[in-house]
Amino acid sequence: MSKFVNLLFVFLIITVNAYSQKQDCSEHPFHLSEEYIPVFYVDSIIVDGLTVYTDSITMDIVSVDYTDSVEIDGSLIYIGGNVYKVNYPITLTNNPPFKKAIYRGDYCEFFRLMHRITARLWGQQVSKTSDEKGRYYILSSGNKYINYAYMRTSDDDFYTKYNPLREDNNGSFSFSDRQFNKLMNWVQQEMDKGLIVTVGSKNKRTYIAKSFDPTL
Repeated sequence: MSKFVNLLFVFLIITVNAYSQKQDCSEHPFHLSEEYIPVFYVDSIIVDGLTVYTDSITMDIVSVDYTDSVEIDGSLIYIGGNVYKVNYPITLTNNPPFKKAIYRGDYCEFFRLMHRITARLWGQQVSKTSDEKGRYYILSSGNKYINYAYMRTSDDDFYTKYNPLREDNNGSFSFSDRQFNKLMNWVQQEMDKGLIVTVGSKNKRTYIAKSFDPTL
């Protein structure tokens, strides 16, 4: 078991490092409002050579360990450290088959979600004792949230309807384990069209993805 965990850890390090060269998702800049509500910035623009953070979300936190900060227009902006969140990702109770959600505007959280998805699917294939083979992820994007779930055979008719691994599943797309970028971009593009997207693993080197019209 320890050998499998070590392999999974190495896989995560390799894939995160390969992509983080293009997108830095190591931290979330945020400030505390007068009511001490944490506000997280999820996007930024460059103005006169300076990074200006835009598009904010709020969420509950347990605690914050920060390493640096600056004051801008009377607001204290934290620029380093760890934030311990509660109630996030958001648990869904009335939106089957989806079970959790993240904010749509939070690119870095989506980046981390896709890494968790590919790592778990990869783990299904390399573990000789895994009972999770045949399971897959389902995702959908609305105006505010990206909804998702890890689909099991017990998920009623949803499992069969959206399964990207069926033998007769025409229109599915294959991505190698080295094509994380392409897989992530494809998932985002399909969700932006209003489609439901599912991602499974054919083997430890290949992911299978397919999009569905939710009205059908």
